[in-house]
Amino acid sequence: MDNLYLKHNYLDKNRRCIIGLPIRAYDMSSGGYSILKRNKIFSKKDIEKLDNMNKYDRNVLIGKLVREHSELTEILMDGFIDARKRFMYYNNILDEDILSIKKDALFIINKPANKLLFDGYTFKVEAIYSSYYYMNDIEFYYSNQKNLLDVKGISDETLERHREFILDDFCNIFKITEGNDKLYRNQYIKNYRHLYLNKELDIGCYRELNIDSYFKYKSIIGNRHYLIDDLDDINMIDITYNYVNYITEFIRMII
Repeated sequence: MDNLYLKHNYLDKNRRCIIGLPIRAYDMSSGGYSILKRNKIFSKKDIEKLDNMNKYDRNVLIGKLVREHSELTEILMDGFIDARKRFMYYNNILDEDILSIKKDALFIINKPANKLLFDGYTFKVEAIYSSYYYMNDIEFYYSNQKNLLDVKGISDETLERHREFILDDFCNIFKITEGNDKLYRNQYIKNYRHLYLNKELDIGCYRELNIDSYFKYKSIIGNRHYLIDDLDDINMIDITYNYVNYITEFIRMII
């Protein structure tokens, strides 16, 4: 075991693409609460009360306590380090097995963890993905079992604006990349590129996939560009952003 457990936020950016290997997301159940209980922050009476609260209300209460008592922040951060260290130790997880760390979650490549309950900590398999892509500082995790795409780096609220458009297209591309021969896969991606460049996709596919998620409008006056939220005329959209940052990246990684 190495020392990645020390990092609260980590991503192996050298791994740009993983296809057909299981990536398991292990999440620490009630992480902050477990750490505070383990450090005997609460009395038995308080624990009984907290155990009987729903998760949301308990998290709100714990968040309020941490804001009011700054010393709890250090206890929590040390606790997350300790939990990750023990998880890696008990399951023989090496740094090279870790794709990503999100404080109380670890994304492990192709190595199942067998010990999930230990020393007052409980981990669970939150998700199992079959492919992964890293493009434009965004992480894309695809599950062929559920035909589901999870995206890290853009808020869930913003992603909803893309779900029936370019994200659904990405989901299809990831699925086809896993399950079809190279000739069919390459032809599918080339055809998608053709449709995109010729503006034959739904207009929603040309909304820029980033934290702002606007359309880029091309003004006919002065060759200027403006970011706007709604646009009816697909011919007035600058489609460069998604093409350069995502579609060409597919082609480099897959074809």
